[in-house]
Amino acid sequence: MDTLAVKNAAGADATIILGGSYFYDGTTTNLTNGSTFTGTTRDVGVAAGALHPFSYYNAYFFADKAGLATVEISADGSTWRTIASAILSVNVPLTLSVPVMARYYRHKLLNNGGSTQTAVLTADSFTRN
Repeated sequence: MDTLAVKNAAGADATIILGGSYFYDGTTTNLTNGSTFTGTTRDVGVAAGALHPFSYYNAYFFADKAGLATVEISADGSTWRTIASAILSVNVPLTLSVPVMARYYRHKLLNNGGSTQTAVLTADSFTRN
């Protein structure tokens, strides 16, 4: 793994690890029609204006029923704003990627396919610089 020596905001030596990503499981639980899965809140770990190693937040979606896939961001972990959304087509994988511009991220999947899903998978990740 490549590293880069830098100075942090306080002028102290710091090391940045370059490349790679952190990934997380979302859900494999089937959603009934009209229900929404809300993923775990992911924390970049630093406040706005601080150096962090992430370039993108990514969310992966797959289901055997149509749905609405969204990525939300928050500065405080309680007020959420949709930053990306797309229609999830039946049995067609979908990935949404957004630049890291806030501290908190999460993904959501709404099943609006008319009946309960029998196959679903979501996951999310941070891509490193």
